[in-house]
Amino acid sequence: MKQRVRGNETGSRRDRAYQSISGWIIRGEMAPGESLTESEVANRLNMSRTPVREALHRLEQDGLVEIKPRVGAFVRSITMKDLQEIFEVREAAEGMLSRLSALRGDMDALSEL
Repeated sequence: MKQRVRGNETGSRRDRAYQSISGWIIRGEMAPGESLTESEVANRLNMSRTPVREALHRLEQDGLVEIKPRVGAFVRSITMKDLQEIFEVREAAEGMLSRLSALRGDMDALSEL
C-alpha cells in the first residue's frame, strides 16, 4: 500500500512522516523488528530522507523505534510492561484533561473525552 504525501498539505513533512510511520506501527502494518530504511520510507511517502530521519528519531524518543548506529532503524517490540505503562499514563492524562476541562468550562472538550 503506497501512501503519497502532497507538498501543499498543512503541517511539516517531518510531522506527516511521524504520523504515517507511527500509524503503520500501531496498526501492525510493520512487525516488531522490521527494518525502517530511510530511503524506502521516503519513497513510500514521496518525500526526501531528511524529514523521515527526523521522524525516526522522534519515534525512537517515543519508544516505537530503535535506532542502531551504523545499522539502521527497527520497529521496537512492545512488552506487557510497556503496554501497562502506556495505559497508566493515558488514564492519568485523560483524568487530568477531564478535570481541567470541567474547571475551565470547556464543555466541547469535555464531551469529546
